Amino acid sequence: GKRILTASNKGVHVWSAMTFEELKTVVFGVEVMSAAFSPDGKRIVVAPWDTTASVWSATTFEELGTLKGHGSIVRSAAFSPDGKRILTLSNDNTARVWNATAFEGMKKVDHGNKITSAVFSPDGKRVLTASNDETAR
Repeated sequence: GKRILTASNKGVHVWSAMTFEELKTVVFGVEVMSAAFSPDGKRIVVAPWDTTASVWSATTFEELGTLKGHGSIVRSAAFSPDGKRILTLSNDNTARVWNATAFEGMKKVDHGNKITSAVFSPDGKRVLTASNDETAR
């Protein structure tokens, strides 16, 4: 890609992959835990230090929608390989799969302890979670 996306204690930063020059900063007012481009590079999913994740246009930087439903801090958010779904994991011991355009929850995975990792399979059809409860689902 031509751009790099980073999250920081001030917001989201977009950089040129060629010159490493900062192209855009979106300030959130809180620490941003994670930020990721959609596979086509047209959207960004952001997990700020709260119970939501949000989807933004990667060109206009307008918010397109919010993913609401976690009971604690969302620590990570990522698009599926086809860009149709978003996977979030939270300190509420759950991971959730969301519709990336309707911004609605599709599936919730519960663990008995903190989830340490959540990823889509390469084909995007499955989700794998791992937790401090010594389980993977």
